[in-house]
Amino acid sequence: MSNQKFISVLGSLILLFAIYSTSFSQEVQNKNFFLNPMVISPTDTCLYKPGDVWRDNKINLQDIIELVGCVFRDCFSNPPCVKDVNGNGSENISDVIYLVNYLFRGGPAPVKSGVCCL
Repeated sequence: MSNQKFISVLGSLILLFAIYSTSFSQEVQNKNFFLNPMVISPTDTCLYKPGDVWRDNKINLQDIIELVGCVFRDCFSNPPCVKDVNGNGSENISDVIYLVNYLFRGGPAPVKSGVCCL
């Protein structure tokens, strides 16, 4: 007897759902719809730049000093890619040399990696 009540209630719920879902139109109204064709690239919202260890949106001597400190002691620069100047996947003395060459000898620019962009 209880199975019949359950099936009856379940059937009523299914019927009610079917009526409810078909009673509303699912068409999208296109009134006052405007599409802006502007393309936004990830570099438009770049928060981190490789080599900008001091995080002032400039790469200068202060970044080299901070990077030396990070290589020889712990620092909490997030994300790590700001310290990975040469893009090899690790932060070490070669990143300091790379950044010195970039700033003072006209070497290649820092390499983007991870969430860091240029």
